[in-house]
Amino acid sequence: MPPTELLLLLSAAPAVTTVAPPAVTTTDMHDWLPAPPVSSGAATAAFRFAAAVGSGMVLAAAPKQAVVWGFCEAGASVDVVFRGQTIRATVAPDHATGASTTWRALLPATGASFEKHSLEARSGGRTLRLSDVLFGEVWVCSGQSNMQYPLGTPTCWNATNVNCSNPHTKQCSFGCRFSATCWFFGRDLYSVLSPTVPIGLIESDVGGTPDEHWSSPDAIRACDIARPWGMPTTLSRPSTVDSVLWNAMVVGLLRTTISGVAWYQGENNAAEPRRYSCSFPAMIEDWRAKWHALTDNATARHFPFGWAPLQCAGLSAPQPTVQCASPCDQAQLNSDGTGRQDYTNRTFNPPHPPANCGRGCAPACSGEYHEWGDYGNGFTGLRYAQSAALRVRNTFQAVIIDTPVASGSIHSPFKQPELHAVDPIATGAVLRAGAVEISVGGLGRGGLMAEIGARGFEVLGNCSGPTLCWMSSPISAASADAVTLSALPAQPQAVRYLWYIDAVGVHPFRAPIYTKALPLPGAPGIKYGNGELLPLGPFLLPL
Repeated sequence: MPPTELLLLLSAAPAVTTVAPPAVTTTDMHDWLPAPPVSSGAATAAFRFAAAVGSGMVLAAAPKQAVVWGFCEAGASVDVVFRGQTIRATVAPDHATGASTTWRALLPATGASFEKHSLEARSGGRTLRLSDVLFGEVWVCSGQSNMQYPLGTPTCWNATNVNCSNPHTKQCSFGCRFSATCWFFGRDLYSVLSPTVPIGLIESDVGGTPDEHWSSPDAIRACDIARPWGMPTTLSRPSTVDSVLWNAMVVGLLRTTISGVAWYQGENNAAEPRRYSCSFPAMIEDWRAKWHALTDNATARHFPFGWAPLQCAGLSAPQPTVQCASPCDQAQLNSDGTGRQDYTNRTFNPPHPPANCGRGCAPACSGEYHEWGDYGNGFTGLRYAQSAALRVRNTFQAVIIDTPVASGSIHSPFKQPELHAVDPIATGAVLRAGAVEISVGGLGRGGLMAEIGARGFEVLGNCSGPTLCWMSSPISAASADAVTLSALPAQPQAVRYLWYIDAVGVHPFRAPIYTKALPLPGAPGIKYGNGELLPLGPFLLPL
């Protein structure tokens, strides 16, 4: 089969499924138990492959070394035979609780190709076999319902994306219920890599879950005790069952050598964005450390970790203007706007302390410009925390704030982001000659594209006497790498952009600022018509 026709798809755990040749296998993390391995002798419960290992899978290609592993009796000897080489497996207590005995073996580094391999594991006169194993890229896709959002709906799955009548695409025989975001990420990665290599995708997601569910006890302790990334001591623990999905849906994958992780989550942490600013980076670094250690250093210590920040959602009603006495001497952000057509000058200093803080408008809790003060009403603080996580090395994000739906649902159907080599980001804001000038970097050859007169920016300053407000300031001018705001309040202090839960209204692809950038060579054309336009994401900068 020509390699250009093959995208190999797996979801954890890769149990063997009945599919049409030539071999694109899909399984589901929610069907965790593996199919029985093929054995030359009487199978026992003790000697078996782990659920994350199965025929038809993709293993990590050279220069990485793939790991295969399973369970055995205490004191057993296990040999793995691969390409004529016999490898003595390491036998030790399991890495979850230590109650079981496992075996694991590092395979020789094997180049990426569409050649099908087989291997055997032997112990005590019994033999287990794997067949149709390819070597290439292996990515984990995880998060909550937006990652779980499946293929099979008209808005994200049709014949222009993958031909479901094509027998080469076994995803279709599995019922088209794989993650849409994960599928299109893998499809585009497969298309742009040169030479083309097999892509293995592991889906592990559950809707309605906070990141604490996906975090190990070590990651949670990092924020509760060590408090890295500036987490304040005033924040209380969320009322969640910590580590429940870490144990159920991550630990079983930690012996799999991977290339990276794609993440789509955050809605269930929106009420506590300041905590997320610690818990999310702590989770990333903990996943990396444990994946590296438990694959015997075969997974890169700082493997790529990327995510999609939250898009526009939730049509909101305007809030009344409320003034507040000391100590609320800062303007409180208002995350309950009604879209770009309705940006108005707002003072939002509530007289009651925020429930997630307990210290009123104190900057130590809500931030100097109350960037964390969402009060559970919107996604603005959570998006701020997600962007701030880019300070963790080798991370990336795909801004999708311009993909709302008219219903206001948090589940955008637009799941086909394209791969680009640029990412627009605000690099600075200065007050010059009575105007605010915002510089934008990470632009493509087409430079910055701004809609003159568009709303979306607000400047913090004195709007009436000593009262602070966020004053709407339309774009008055633009250059190839900067925009200018001329309508300013007195004594401007800061500028923010798209700081609303539904920042661009209800129609997709109408953000005020884009950059035009060609997709990476080989990337499939996007069906939405704006595949070359990347939006500038929300930000808040002091002046």
